Amino acid sequence: MLSWPLLRENLDWFVGNGNSIHCWKDSWILIVGSLASYILAHANLSLDWSFSEMVLQDGSWNLDLFRLWLLEYIVWYIQNERNLYGDKSNVHISSPLSTLSENMLHLFTDGAIERGSGAAPTGGVLLDQNRNWIFGYN
Repeated sequence: MLSWPLLRENLDWFVGNGNSIHCWKDSWILIVGSLASYILAHANLSLDWSFSEMVLQDGSWNLDLFRLWLLEYIVWYIQNERNLYGDKSNVHISSPLSTLSENMLHLFTDGAIERGSGAAPTGGVLLDQNRNWIFGYN
């Protein structure tokens, strides 16, 4: 039996379509934390931007947009976020689940691991075979 508290405790972000993560407020870069504290003082910026607004059509980061409001070393962390935990450098937007058979559960991860321990963090939403929400985690 899977321990949900243990699962929740050891999970990280699941991007999904990127609309539920606030780019500036949420701590989606483990090493940096919330980007709001790094925004240049003269920047006139809404903190309500979603994560999906910072990703280009091909799934890569819009680094030029980040550079308008952040110092280059923070942009470096954004650009290399995936490389710190795996070998992917692009953001991958998830597609809808295919039909699941009864008593089946899909758990999608991006292969990210913590360098020190080798632990694999993840997060997302668990759905039943009818695509009904069971619970979300991060």
